[in-house]
Amino acid sequence: MSVKYDPLSPRVIANPYPVYDALRRSDPVHWHEQMGAYVLTRHSDCQTVLRDHGTFARDARRVGAEIPDRFLQVQTDDPPNNAKLRSALRNLIGGEDAADSCAREASVLVQRLRETGDQPLEVMRQVVAPAALTVTCDLLGVPSPGVDEYMEIFDGITRAMDAKLDPDRSHAGISATLRLGGYMAEWMAQAANSSLVGQARDAGIACGAPPHYVENTLAAAFNAGFSTLYALTGEILLELCRPELLSALQACDYAVAADEFLRYSSPAQGTMRYVTKTHAFEGGVVERGQAVVVLFSAANRDASVFDRPHDIVLTRTPNRHLGFGWGAHVCAGTPLGKQWVQSLLRALGEVHIGLELTEAPTYMHSATLRNLESLRISARPRKGL
Repeated sequence: MSVKYDPLSPRVIANPYPVYDALRRSDPVHWHEQMGAYVLTRHSDCQTVLRDHGTFARDARRVGAEIPDRFLQVQTDDPPNNAKLRSALRNLIGGEDAADSCAREASVLVQRLRETGDQPLEVMRQVVAPAALTVTCDLLGVPSPGVDEYMEIFDGITRAMDAKLDPDRSHAGISATLRLGGYMAEWMAQAANSSLVGQARDAGIACGAPPHYVENTLAAAFNAGFSTLYALTGEILLELCRPELLSALQACDYAVAADEFLRYSSPAQGTMRYVTKTHAFEGGVVERGQAVVVLFSAANRDASVFDRPHDIVLTRTPNRHLGFGWGAHVCAGTPLGKQWVQSLLRALGEVHIGLELTEAPTYMHSATLRNLESLRISARPRKGL
């Protein structure tokens, strides 16, 4: 049976999982004409692609494409070219400073929710965005560009991720990327040696990486950090409007629960790879030069790997989710993402408030990143407390 998959349709943006399930059952190696790529939805296939960077390249130049120098960075490169700078970034992210910042901002976020009382508040712009931006800026050791300014940049970059589906998005994405690059160039020039940006700048020099390569890498890391925290936080707050789930936090292991929210939410829906040599999947063969899209979010709901895949199971372990990818290109910000979710869950679990959804949430018109655009909730003392 043929499954129609339109990633930008309102129905799929609101709830992509029924389509992902249908693809996994009947067309797990699905050719998508508009993307010019095969779409993979099985956990085993997605994991194979992410692990084997020899066959499945992140760097499109390995199959003959051209990438302008101004866009090159760690995530457009493959090992061994990106190994030294990537390793340096992973070592810099997620230390004690990040843990302190996450705990502090999670407490601030929860306090802002408590202050709303019975008055509904649109939390994505007013609460979630400031928290995500503060943690990201604290981690990199840079001044904040301001929430309104950065939301414009974030919006342009996020929508441009879907340029294969809607070419009209490209121009705004290039403009937003250049604006962020301008900020990063200033930050790198002024960064203290002890800051993450300063240390990454020095690591880049030590690795022999060109300045624009380091600048692009740090700009991409900044946006990835913000967008991940922003999307995850909104989704967590939405799910915790269920009283039974919020109450269950008090008795859970926050590290285990964090992994489950990462699996369930999967803000980054997928990533693309380029095939360097013919590979046969069960259900389809891909040839050199073709592209495959790994759908993290579909793999994370694969019933062959996860029991009750569409439920949040706070005690789920082991949890082999692909929320941050896998293999050579696993997200360098994984420690930060996990630390933030743990801090947020702990802050929410330790206060006696309940969250109530006051109107239907809306999602951003984006396929690559799934995040709430509007979430109106109120907070009040939990019943029975």
